[in-house]
Amino acid sequence: MNWLWITIIAYAILGLVSVVDRYLLSGPLPNPRAYTFYVGSLGMLVFLLTPFFGLENLPLNLLGVAFLSGFLFVAALFFLYSGLNKFEASRVVPAMGGLVPIFTLLFSFFILRGGAVVGWDWLAFVFLISGSIAITIERGKKITLPSLKFAAGAALFFALSFVFAKYVYLAASFWSPFVWMRVGGFIFAAGIFVFSADLRRMLFTKKIREPKERKKTTAVFLGNQVLGAGGSVLQSFAIFLAPALYVAFVNALEGLIYVFVLIYTAAISIFFPHLIEEIFTKKTAFQKAAATVLILVGIMILSLAGR
Repeated sequence: MNWLWITIIAYAILGLVSVVDRYLLSGPLPNPRAYTFYVGSLGMLVFLLTPFFGLENLPLNLLGVAFLSGFLFVAALFFLYSGLNKFEASRVVPAMGGLVPIFTLLFSFFILRGGAVVGWDWLAFVFLISGSIAITIERGKKITLPSLKFAAGAALFFALSFVFAKYVYLAASFWSPFVWMRVGGFIFAAGIFVFSADLRRMLFTKKIREPKERKKTTAVFLGNQVLGAGGSVLQSFAIFLAPALYVAFVNALEGLIYVFVLIYTAAISIFFPHLIEEIFTKKTAFQKAAATVLILVGIMILSLAGR
């Protein structure tokens, strides 16, 4: 199974994670610092698997780059969650979705310096980015300069994180660098804890919320993190397998997450209408369908090219 199909499976999982994230960020867990802290800290749980998969010591230069990759990834999450906390998703996500693969491709040229994007794959890249932007943008909700700052910051850090991860993977195996990257993410999370008095106060102050509600939210959050960890492992493995300059294609395929979000929310609204009620106008439905077609055409071009 090559990197393309592993990426598709990863985004099918992360699409479900995204549906749950909407609930967590809009209601029980609205604080982006807290959410970033929990995500960065829980990444350390990957060490529980080291007795089964082992853990190699990396050369100091590669270890430093692995730490930096993980640090930048969680920093990108902080920018993203902060943007989503201040603005509607349609003012942040489309710009970020378009910028991440472009930044990744540019950084790959300068940092990885290996291989080339071949022929028709350039067309696939354009289709994938166009579809990713089209499926997330909403009519009448323009991207503003303040929201663009959060989107660009998140995109910049995500792109650097992915390129540095590939830099390490080119010189090492998959598992050990992946684990050390979680340490880098934890360092960022620890920094938030140290420098944010509000976060410390929130963590150590007795909550007013009812115990049952708190337990339910915690269970949903932890379950979603386990699911997200599985998707993250697969996405990272796809980056490990992809040719150097095709890491940007793994990013460009992220529009698939929103295709799966549409599928999941539609299914939930049909079978469990009390949980989610998704209503689209004809124009919006056409836009989402057209965006999905663009993404599928991009995937088809890549698959026919044997990527």
